[in-house]
Amino acid sequence: MIFFHLSYDVFCFLNFRLTEFLSDCAERVCLLRVIQRRVLNRFQRFLLWLGYPRGIIQETKITQFCKILSEFALEYRTTRERITTQKQKKQNRGERNKTRGKLIIDVRFSNPIYLF
Repeated sequence: MIFFHLSYDVFCFLNFRLTEFLSDCAERVCLLRVIQRRVLNRFQRFLLWLGYPRGIIQETKITQFCKILSEFALEYRTTRERITTQKQKKQNRGERNKTRGKLIIDVRFSNPIYLF
């Protein structure tokens, strides 16, 4: 083992810095506990608002709920895109059916106004 010989002043300074650091860490831990409790309470109230039973709320983990929510969002987006493309295809088919069998003529040359 290697021991460093420290002067008393350096030792006091390091001891002060260490206690200052530890007290700062303790304050942060206490603050994080308060924040965690508040976030958890808000999450549980949100689940109540969604209609979850009270018994299931205590067992529901935030990560599990967020995974379900992201899977739902992905499914919703893909279904919405599919429905939008189906509507667009149906509208295009309707437009083609309106012009089916009609002769396409150039209107500019058949109208006397455009003969100039």
